[in-house]
Amino acid sequence: MSNFILKNLLKAAYWIDDAVQENMEAHGFPRVSRAVSWVLLNIAQGDQRQTDIARNLGISRQAVGKLLIELRHRGIVELQADPRDKRSRIVRFSKKHDDQKAACISILTALEVEIRARIGARVFDQMKRGLSADWGKAPRLEELSLAKKQAAGKLQLRKQVSSRVRARLSAP
Repeated sequence: MSNFILKNLLKAAYWIDDAVQENMEAHGFPRVSRAVSWVLLNIAQGDQRQTDIARNLGISRQAVGKLLIELRHRGIVELQADPRDKRSRIVRFSKKHDDQKAACISILTALEVEIRARIGARVFDQMKRGLSADWGKAPRLEELSLAKKQAAGKLQLRKQVSSRVRARLSAP
């Protein structure tokens, strides 16, 4: 286990992706790159807009667009103009790959049950709540530095007040 949550989150994400890919392969679907896998996971879980998928994955719309074109050429997805945004497209599994979407959702559900059994219901439920929570806007390091200084100042003030109180209590 790493001291940093990011490494542990990535390790967990890769573990889940590997498990999804292995189980999809066992159901007769070919393995795909991790990038393609994560795009397909987003589509399977209901994200249909190229911009939403790009935001979820933290990559450009153009990068997602290239992956979607590859998936369209392979017949896995269909792309349509987005009626709300002419610059974007709506993506769906093609009719002949609805079974792939169903298998993916089934595997993800079963994996959550398996993870819950492995790490315990309480830990799993806390983890899911914590990861699902709104963490707010990403902080800037200057703000963190200022917050640390303010916290340290408050701690110093508490120590000063505490020492004054002790001095008064011990005075004759």
